[in-house]
Amino acid sequence: MDQAQWLFFGPYRLDRESVTLWRGEERMALRSRALSLLQYLAERPGQVISAQDLQQHAWQGEHASTSLFRVCIHELRQVLQDDPGSSEYIETVRGQGYRLCVPVTVPGGTLLAQAPILVGRTEELAQLQGSLEQARQGQRQLVLLSGEAGMGKSALVETFVGSLAQGPETAIAWGYCLEHTGSVEAYLPILEALGSLGSGSFGEPLVQVLRQAAPTWLKQLPMLMPQAPEESIPIDVPGLTRARIMRELVDALGLLSANRLVVLVLEDLHWSDPSTLDLLSMLMRRRDPSQLLIVGTYRPLELQVHEHPLLGLLQERQGHGQGQDIRLTPLGPEAVSRFLGVRLSGEIDADLAATLHARSDGNPLFLSRLIDYLMQQELVIDMNGQWHLLDDALATQALPEGVRQLLSKQIDQLPEPVQTVLMVASVVGMEVATEAVAAGVETEAEGIDASLAWAASRSYFLHAHEAEIWPDGTISGTYRFGHALYRQVLYERLSAQKRLISHCRIGERLEKAYLDDVEPVVGRLAYHFVQGWDVPRALQYLHHASIKALSRFAANEALTHLHQALELLPALSAEHDREQIEYDLQST
Repeated sequence: MDQAQWLFFGPYRLDRESVTLWRGEERMALRSRALSLLQYLAERPGQVISAQDLQQHAWQGEHASTSLFRVCIHELRQVLQDDPGSSEYIETVRGQGYRLCVPVTVPGGTLLAQAPILVGRTEELAQLQGSLEQARQGQRQLVLLSGEAGMGKSALVETFVGSLAQGPETAIAWGYCLEHTGSVEAYLPILEALGSLGSGSFGEPLVQVLRQAAPTWLKQLPMLMPQAPEESIPIDVPGLTRARIMRELVDALGLLSANRLVVLVLEDLHWSDPSTLDLLSMLMRRRDPSQLLIVGTYRPLELQVHEHPLLGLLQERQGHGQGQDIRLTPLGPEAVSRFLGVRLSGEIDADLAATLHARSDGNPLFLSRLIDYLMQQELVIDMNGQWHLLDDALATQALPEGVRQLLSKQIDQLPEPVQTVLMVASVVGMEVATEAVAAGVETEAEGIDASLAWAASRSYFLHAHEAEIWPDGTISGTYRFGHALYRQVLYERLSAQKRLISHCRIGERLEKAYLDDVEPVVGRLAYHFVQGWDVPRALQYLHHASIKALSRFAANEALTHLHQALELLPALSAEHDREQIEYDLQST
């Protein structure tokens, strides 16, 4: 069955092939015109679509009266048992159109997300395409996309990757560097990328290659264990060194990319750990033919502040014809106008485009959130197919001066319980587990999941992901913040005391869930107990994390943990054996 045939939302599933709606085994009685409207909305979850566009695209330009359109919307709401006053499924956005306001997934639980808006990046896409062609010819390529927060790095990568033909000849893996773990867990983005690749159709070939060339890496990927039983993996590999571990994965990726294109996307490399960069350097130095394209993103200012070695790696590869640094600059006036045209599905008044270009400085993230804000405040209006800023909008309404101020205003507009849940979710990290948030709020996970799902369907702060099963048997919903800046603004709204308490509660819940084997989350446990100022536990898990790093021959990361632990040691209360703990740390 075609995986794209079915769309799931709430208790319903929509068959796009036969254009029918089902609830369980019951086929819902709907006329074809109403079903076409529903399908068009479901394929664009969260996107506001005007009545005119809905009729034109869903009914393929066939003329119909306004009254017939309203009858179809009413019919959909009746079948979905949707109250127009408090819409659960189809929301009427006054003066703008309609949207489906629940998450939509395809089989397997993958969220159907709205494609990012990308304008003014034709040259950058062409540069990526050029590197892709070189990789297809067997020459390894490293491309870095640089730009400050909100400049559209992720949107560019997603658009580029989305243009690639999916199939057995193309493997795409994604990994993320996280701010609070970038120097904590060695090879974190690489392990995440391998895990994401192994969870899809490439799971079996990846496991075969790792078993053959990189058995020590296979041991680090428990999510692949159902395909590679633990007893089939060598426990002790003689002669292990740091160079040997890195060479194993270099060999494995070489085998994997010998006959297929492998695209490795690594986001936020300004937070990367030293071991990841050393591995990338070794990967790129190999001279054997390989269809490997590595695409990384970073913020230039972060590199300068922390004197990060990433630029040295890029310059080295550029000298060998293997590297590109694509710098994303702010959008110009024309690109802003086109961005708004796509975002609002209509023509844009020149004054509106000029005002938003000046206010946003051409930052796509700020621009997108600013237009959301103006629409929520009803400060823009569609006049005969052209969007205008209300004449008195600037005089009567102070527009936010920066993206942080704008995000704060939009957080204020959310229901207070949702604000609370999102702020505690920011303590968990970029990846958010419902159970962890519930621990931080001290309430049942069911209510927390409802708030997170509401936020994911009605705002841009979160995206829903597949549920995960914890070692203690708990099934937890998972979400991801749409941008690191969203999480940061929410986190900064918490008081210092609330942060401490939330970190400790979340750490305790993770500790309980992974009680029999904390190895997979030891970095997160160390982070939460350090931030929560639970000194005994912080020392315990920092020590554990250093041992884990040494097992990967990642000395820099191990030293980071040990130095942090030694700095915390004076804060340990007298009831603990400080001398013994210091001895254990020093002798690691």
